Amino acid sequence: MRVLYHRPTGKTHFINAAMAAVLDRLTDATTAQALAVRIAEWQDATPDAEAVRDVSAMLATLEELGLVERA
Repeated sequence: MRVLYHRPTGKTHFINAAMAAVLDRLTDATTAQALAVRIAEWQDATPDAEAVRDVSAMLATLEELGLVERA
């Protein structure tokens, strides 16, 4: 579990390890699929369609919270 403080809104967010991995690797990838591949490589796993859907859902949640923006 990680804690994030978002200065613009003054809100504190608690995120799980998967969401932290998405944020940590976000600068290395430009699409949900590329991000799923990077996370899978980090975990010595093979990304599949479910992993891409999960990463897409996490990105949508992060965007709703105002923690990331679409480029």
